[in-house]
Amino acid sequence: NTVEMKTKDFKYYINLVDKAVAGVGRTDFNSERHFTVHKMLSNSIICYREMFCERKSQSMQQTSFVVF
Repeated sequence: NTVEMKTKDFKYYINLVDKAVAGVGRTDFNSERHFTVHKMLSNSIICYREMFCERKSQSMQQTSFVVF
């Protein structure tokens, strides 16, 4: 059973991870630990960020047109 993730879903979940990291940063005053967690989470979802950017770019190319 294959489920295809929509572009808006990518954006939602990527933003959710970013918000979680920011929230932890506001409550965890150990900056070294926060930096480590931030780096790990960011690296963990980098493939999804790339897929989102690729899909967004393709979508913009499909909807754009040249005006003379």
